[in-house]
Amino acid sequence: MIKVHIPKTMPAAQLVEGTYQSSLPLVPSHEPVGTVVALGKDAAKQWKIGDRVGALLFRHMCGTCSHCEATRDIRFCGNGDFAGLKGDGGMAEYMIGGADNMLLLPDEISFVQGAPLVCAGATVWGGIHASKIKPGEPIGIIGIGGLGSLGVQFAKALGHPVVAIDNRPEGRQLATTNHWALKLLRPNGAFVPLGLHVEGFRLDAFDLIFQQLTVVGSLVSTKEQAKEMLQCVAQYGIKSWITEIPLQRAGELPKLYMSPHLKGRLDVNISA
Repeated sequence: MIKVHIPKTMPAAQLVEGTYQSSLPLVPSHEPVGTVVALGKDAAKQWKIGDRVGALLFRHMCGTCSHCEATRDIRFCGNGDFAGLKGDGGMAEYMIGGADNMLLLPDEISFVQGAPLVCAGATVWGGIHASKIKPGEPIGIIGIGGLGSLGVQFAKALGHPVVAIDNRPEGRQLATTNHWALKLLRPNGAFVPLGLHVEGFRLDAFDLIFQQLTVVGSLVSTKEQAKEMLQCVAQYGIKSWITEIPLQRAGELPKLYMSPHLKGRLDVNISA
């Protein structure tokens, strides 16, 4: 059991809109961080009371479905759930976490800074690795919000030249029409879209084929990759821009999250 200090708020807003087709009622938030306060028998083999942890999105791997047999990867389990999306998440004072989907937060990372890393940070980190980019090659990051700002810092820490691209007035168009993004790539470049857009993506076949480009899907990251990401954050002092609100204002989350003026990440302080 985890005493929650900070849960991330994105699903709270998008659950209202039905983006994830979640069954309601549901406790939202899939990036909770907090302190271990109770342990089951199996969890006690990996964790101890007082550990500072973050809960990853994916839970309850069955180990027997065709996806599990093919990948042995909890992210693709056909019978698991997603915290805050398909099962109750962390927008509460306490939550039950799975022993296998927790991350130990380094001492250098506060709860406030740790919350965005458990999914947003892991998503960007996983996307960089999924691109199979070589050391020293340049990275262009489109959309410098909560994920993009971390991506710029990650890429720099990993030794890549970075180009940051943002155009807020046309943000929706840029997010859903990506054929122009391919034109920014060199031959043999890789495009890794990380946003979930219900309208889908439109890509230019001529750019894709004649420049021999690769479009790569990336589902957050593995647990081992997330551990590497946390060590990178601790080593290089990587930070998110955080707007923090108390639990008493939780009813305002959908409006606050969807505001075009929101800067960085929006977190709720459960323990305040």
